[in-house]
Amino acid sequence: MLLDGGSGSNFHESNDWWIYSGELRRPRATSLRGACSCGWRGETSYPLSWEDVDRNAPHLYDTRQLKDDWARHIDDVEARAVPVPDVLVALLDQVEQELDRLAGDAPLAALRAISRLEHVIAEAGYAAAYGARGRREVWNSDRPRPRAARERRPPAPTQRLSAPLNSPGVMGR
Repeated sequence: MLLDGGSGSNFHESNDWWIYSGELRRPRATSLRGACSCGWRGETSYPLSWEDVDRNAPHLYDTRQLKDDWARHIDDVEARAVPVPDVLVALLDQVEQELDRLAGDAPLAALRAISRLEHVIAEAGYAAAYGARGRREVWNSDRPRPRAARERRPPAPTQRLSAPLNSPGVMGR
C-alpha cells in the first residue's frame, strides 16, 4: 500500500491496521504482515478479509500468523544478542515481581518506583550506548546501518502497531 503524504516530508503514521479500511477516503489495506520498531518486516503478507473484521472490535481479528512471525523474529534477535549476565537477569526478574506486587498493593508507590527506574534506565542506557560507540561495538553485524542511523541512539527492538506487549505488531499493506 502506498500512502501519499503530500509534498511535506512529515507524514502521520498509525500502527492501527484497521484504520486502513477504505472509509473516509483512507487507503484500504488488502494484507497484513508483521513489523518491528527495529526495522524488521515480515516476509509473508497475509490476506486481510474485511468481511471477517468486527467493526466494533477490529483488534479481535485473528492475527496469530503475524504473532508467530514476530515471535520467530524476536527469537532470532535474542539468539544473536549479547547475553545478559545471569545475576542481572535475576535482579530484573525480582524488580518486575516487586513492581507487579506493589502495583496491586500501592499503585502510587509503584508509579514512583517506576519513575525512578525510568531515570536509571535512561542514564545507564546513555552510558552503555556511549561506551559501545566508543568501542565501535555493533549489535547487529549482519546488516550495515546507514550513517545517520549510526550517529543517533537506536531504539530497542519492540513490536510495532497497537498489539499487546509481547506480541507482534502488524502492518497494513
